[in-house]
Amino acid sequence: MSSQPSEALLSFRQVSFSYPQTPVLSDLTFSVTKGEIVGFLGVNGAGKTTSFLLATGLLKPQGGAIEVVGCDPAVSKSWTHSVGVMMAGAGLYPRLTVARNLSFFAELYGLKIDVEEHLRKHAMADQVGKKAQQLSHGYRRRLALARATLHSPRLLLLDEPADGLDPGATEALHEYLKNYRDQGGAVILTSHRLEEVERLCDRILVLSEGKIAIQGPPEELSQKVDGQGLRALILKIQAGVGLNDSKL
Repeated sequence: MSSQPSEALLSFRQVSFSYPQTPVLSDLTFSVTKGEIVGFLGVNGAGKTTSFLLATGLLKPQGGAIEVVGCDPAVSKSWTHSVGVMMAGAGLYPRLTVARNLSFFAELYGLKIDVEEHLRKHAMADQVGKKAQQLSHGYRRRLALARATLHSPRLLLLDEPADGLDPGATEALHEYLKNYRDQGGAVILTSHRLEEVERLCDRILVLSEGKIAIQGPPEELSQKVDGQGLRALILKIQAGVGLNDSKL
């Protein structure tokens, strides 16, 4: 059953983290289970990117515990074969072609793949011979997602995956992620395109002052601000409107 702890592919339990003289996370607790797409939202500086860096072991929590597919990411790297990561910097080699970028990362995973077939899944088959530095920003984001999904991961950590995508490409991204979810994968993503998040995500986590301020299905959260949507909800939280306030 989905309520069993073993179903959680990512969990934060009372996690705290501070940069020098700058507290970022305090008692952050949440989980992401297989078969769901979770939106991880908050204003700039709320701690979303820091949370992703903690989840990938690039930072170590100063309190609490993190598990990624059953592993502590700061101790073991065995999770890397089960998780796909797409950060804002893309992590591509600009002078390599699209095809060579993918084949290089496939070799790191010890995989033999049909590069063109994989690119077709991401509507990039016609870009196969171009160097990554020649791609538009939107196509670089597509290539970053193609790279993140090479090894059929169980969990995707996606930072602004729709950034720079046109409406058609955004719709194709949504269909890809929904199909991935329906096959048992789990996704946690950040985005400033809140209307898209409302349509795509099964559950929303709103981060404020280093912890989850509120969470739930997008339609349920929207009702808390008279159907005005996630943007209005986040602005109310940012303004300090209490969660027990009658307005929220």
